[in-house]
Amino acid sequence: MTFVISALGTAHISFAGEEVNGKKSPLDKLAEQIRNPETRNDPVPQDIKDEYQEWLKAQNSGIREELEPPWVVKSEWDRDHPGWRMGGGEDYMNDFQIWFSALSDEKFSEYVRQYPEVGSWVGFYEQFRP
Repeated sequence: MTFVISALGTAHISFAGEEVNGKKSPLDKLAEQIRNPETRNDPVPQDIKDEYQEWLKAQNSGIREELEPPWVVKSEWDRDHPGWRMGGGEDYMNDFQIWFSALSDEKFSEYVRQYPEVGSWVGFYEQFRP
């Protein structure tokens, strides 16, 4: 198990290779599917998608306030800036991904209207909801 506290103070626990409440994590199930030559090209099963969404919601419960998009937080950094892949920038992106991915469809639409993508960030939201 890996336990990390992010820059926002939220805790992230990774259970790779371990059982959670007597069940394999959705990420472990997905890894098994990918490793198996017979199933690696199959679509991701709906039960794994559903379990992953539940996991995201649980992770999101520790982040109470609305997070601003990265281009607002660090307006001097473009999308490819190395700061987003290490240190505090990486922590923020991880927190943002968890928080943003768990938004309801209504909240997602509202957020995208409030914070339109700019410059090199155009297409950023597609990572989370194609």
